[in-house]
Amino acid sequence: MNKWISKAGVLVAAAALSQGCVLKAEDDASRFQEVIPQADHVKVAGPEDAQKGGSASQSIQADEPWANGPWAKYYGFTRHVRKNVNQVAGIVLGSVWIIVHTKPTSVDEKEATWGPWTDSLEPVTYQFRVTEVGEHEYEYRLEGRPKNTQGEFKTVLLGKGWGKGHANHGDGSFTIDLDVAHELDPFTNDGESGKVKITHDLPPNITSDLFSQPRTITAEVTPSSSDAWFTVTSKSEADGTGTLKVDAYADADDSQATAKEDIVILSQWNASGAGRADITLTGGDLPASIEKVSAVECWGSDFYRVYYEDSVGYDEKEGEASACAYSSAPAP
Repeated sequence: MNKWISKAGVLVAAAALSQGCVLKAEDDASRFQEVIPQADHVKVAGPEDAQKGGSASQSIQADEPWANGPWAKYYGFTRHVRKNVNQVAGIVLGSVWIIVHTKPTSVDEKEATWGPWTDSLEPVTYQFRVTEVGEHEYEYRLEGRPKNTQGEFKTVLLGKGWGKGHANHGDGSFTIDLDVAHELDPFTNDGESGKVKITHDLPPNITSDLFSQPRTITAEVTPSSSDAWFTVTSKSEADGTGTLKVDAYADADDSQATAKEDIVILSQWNASGAGRADITLTGGDLPASIEKVSAVECWGSDFYRVYYEDSVGYDEKEGEASACAYSSAPAP
């Protein structure tokens, strides 16, 4: 997923910049720009964000597998899921942000268009459009078609949002179609498929100080090559606390070679980053005699496990429940 996103995003952004230019006031595209969220604003939040870049989160090495690190296992799992989603959103929206802050190719009362552009060594021609579809309501699209053709463009990214004159400004969603991306350029897709949808609920006047403003971000990942899927919803509050819910149909075994389970993880953390995860597994490889496995894991502000216990003794109990930052699970 990330290889294609990175290459396509950089290509389109570079093409936009190669046109020469910074947006001028007379181009009057500002109302089309304001609907596009910044990448940082739609980041799926996690416990390490509560520390605002503190040393504990920096101590976790990016190349360490989440399942084998010294920190809490299910904290590591949620961090891994969030990292992949955030990389996709960050690269795509970062590139789109560059595009819409250059001079558009055309602007009229209802639409602004950037492109089409083609890199000499790439097989795809891209363009980006923002269209007003209602009062202060907009759709935006990143589209591609095979190089040196005049056929219809196919949508790689489709988003929706509202302008500053609407009560819903800051809310919206965008969907990345990885199957279309692969169809257009099969050499850059690393085996990912399906769609990634990000839905964002942001304050209307959000600023760069994300940690002092409440946000809700939901990511839905639905591969077309597998029946696995997952949905992640994060809520971050102004006081540094937050919750994250993972709903998934996936293999809970590290080998990824066994049957898939229905997985629910409810995590919550305080302003120091210390938190608790409540985990439920059903189906999959569970014996018929076991309807459900539930587990509780807690970690400190250093993200090391301070307590763990599950309902079937799958892993050895660790620590005491009194060490948990929270005494019960968050509301679903």
